[in-house]
Amino acid sequence: DADADADADADAPTNPMYAVELTTLERTLIVDRRLHRSVKLWDCGLAEVTTGRVVRRLADVATSLSFAPSLGDDDSKNDELSVNVSAISGDVNLTSSKFAALHVRRGDMLEWCASSPEALSAFVRCALANASDADVRNASAPLVWFTDDANASYVAEATAAMEDSMREYRSSLFSSSEGTLNDASNVSSVATSVLYGETLVNETVIRYLSRIVDELGVDVGGKIVGREKDNYLRYQVAEEMMARAESNCDAFWNIHFSYTPGTTGFSGGTCGPPRGHVCAEDGRVLRAAKGDTNALVGFESLLDVGNNAFLVGGEKLVEERRDIAMEALSAMDANENGTTTDGNGTGSGDAVAEPNATA
Repeated sequence: DADADADADADAPTNPMYAVELTTLERTLIVDRRLHRSVKLWDCGLAEVTTGRVVRRLADVATSLSFAPSLGDDDSKNDELSVNVSAISGDVNLTSSKFAALHVRRGDMLEWCASSPEALSAFVRCALANASDADVRNASAPLVWFTDDANASYVAEATAAMEDSMREYRSSLFSSSEGTLNDASNVSSVATSVLYGETLVNETVIRYLSRIVDELGVDVGGKIVGREKDNYLRYQVAEEMMARAESNCDAFWNIHFSYTPGTTGFSGGTCGPPRGHVCAEDGRVLRAAKGDTNALVGFESLLDVGNNAFLVGGEKLVEERRDIAMEALSAMDANENGTTTDGNGTGSGDAVAEPNATA
C-alpha cells in the first residue's frame, strides 16, 4: 500500500548501488554514442566510475589548502600541508568558502585574448575593483587560477605578477579609503594569496585521494595506486572549484574569446563584453585581425601557433608563413653542412645541403 511504499522509500539508502552486466552497459553506451568502441569500462580510471562525492570532498581539501599561505613549503608538507582534518571528513564551511577563480585560455588560442603576465596583472586589479562580493573586492579572498599553458616559466611569472597586483591593490584601498580597511593591521593580517590551480589540485589528489576514498567507503573497483594521475579526475576537481567561486561570491573570471552576437567572422569577436569579462582585453592576434598593423610587431611568431595565421590574413598569410619557415629550415640545413644558399635555394659551397630528416 501507499504507507508501506513510503516507509520503504524512507529506509532506502541515500546512495543506492545497482548491479549490471558490464558488457550490457558497454553496448548501451556505445549505441548512445557515449563510449568509443575501443574503450573498455573495466580499464577506465577512477574518474570514470567515481561518484561526485569524491570530487566534492577533494575540492573541500583543495579549498582548505588555498587558505594555507605556506602551501608547497617543506614545513607545511610535514604538517599534511596544513590541511584541516575537517576537510577530509566533510565540512560545510569549506563548501561555502569564498575565493576567486580565474581561467585563462591559451594553447592554440594564444593571444586571442591578452594573457601575458602583465596583462593578467592589469586584469586582476580591474576584476577586484569590479567584484560584486565585498570580501573579493577587498582582496581578502584567495585567487586560484588555471590555464592550459604548461610552460612553467609563464605560470611562475604570471602568478608573481598577479600576486603583486593584489598586494598593490589592497594597499591602495587602505590609503584611499579607511572605511574599506580599518587599519594597517587589516592589510597585513590577510595573506595575499594567488595559487596556481593545477599545482593545488595535483597536490590534493596525490596526497588525499586514498584517504578520502577510505573515509567515504567508495568502491573504486580495484587498486587506488596510480589513479591519482587520472587527468579527468583532476579536471573534475578544478571544475568543482571554479563552480564554487561562481556560486559563493560571483567570482569566477574567464578570459576567453567569444563571437559577438550577429557576427560570424573571427575579427568580429571579442574577449570583453557583451559575453566576456568587462576587464578582459583583446590579444595581439585578435587586434591584428581587426586591422591593428602594429599588434604583432616583434611577435610575428604568434602567427605560427594554431590557426592564427589564417585567422589574421587568410590563406595568403598562411602561405607566407610557410615560405618563411621553409627558408629558415633551408638556412639551418646549409649552416649545419657548411654551405650557404642563394635566392634560388641552391648551395654556393662545394656541396648542396641535403634536407635534414629530423628537422
